Amino acid sequence: ALTRIIHRFLEAKVVLQENRLQSCSTGYFMFANITHYRALRRKFPLKTQWLVEQFVLIAESLANKHNVCIVKFVEDHLMLIASQHAVSILRFAVELQSDLHTFDWIARCPNLNHFYERQEDQAIASGNHGPAATKKSSHSKMFNGLRVRMGISCGPFHEGRDAAGKVDYLGDSVNVSSRVSASSAGGQILCSGRVLQSIPPVMIAQFAGGVDNLGHFQLSGLRIPVEIYQIAARDILQRQFVTLGEQNDAKVVVMDTNDENADYFHEESLVSAVFE
Repeated sequence: ALTRIIHRFLEAKVVLQENRLQSCSTGYFMFANITHYRALRRKFPLKTQWLVEQFVLIAESLANKHNVCIVKFVEDHLMLIASQHAVSILRFAVELQSDLHTFDWIARCPNLNHFYERQEDQAIASGNHGPAATKKSSHSKMFNGLRVRMGISCGPFHEGRDAAGKVDYLGDSVNVSSRVSASSAGGQILCSGRVLQSIPPVMIAQFAGGVDNLGHFQLSGLRIPVEIYQIAARDILQRQFVTLGEQNDAKVVVMDTNDENADYFHEESLVSAVFE
């Protein structure tokens, strides 16, 4: 029922538009995922719709500002964004994290921060936190409200249609961005090395507070290791995460089968997802 409500809301706000990437050799794709979403719905059944709506409104405003396309929602918590330009999608991601951090979530949902702290602490204590998680020491000052993880990649793509007949984008680059997103923690932006290849470092420094090379990782379902960078916004530069390298010395990241993103990945995607 909530899925239908959110999609009606999106259509009313003209977010899911028939925008298309123009014919080009490379597209830039980003998945933004509200973490601990199922637990969130159980904890705040009467407030989840409002929380998701605010997430959508913030994302919509920035999408218009940076000329990126919000392609679709998978369930209610997983957003696919597309752009023809690396700078546009990186600026969108950095500002989205900043705006989510400064939004007044507590006015309507005063226990939201405590909810996320408990979820992260329990996941770390149990060892069931997937490829990355938030370090406990950074809870209080660097996080506020919804925690959204983001993964960005780029490459060739082709246009298709989803089950509802709406525009969708398919291909290895979309699959890789979904794996990179699934490897990140709430409040974190990860991107593949290819995204940064076409951007001079001085340009990145204009809108990002920091760029860290985390190394090469063999992501679940991909045959070739992916070089992964972490991008940080200036106002939340001190956020700390259990990085991929700390979590697994072998740098083999296996997606948690209980992960909420797992519903998106189809068997045929696992076969075709090759990072070139």
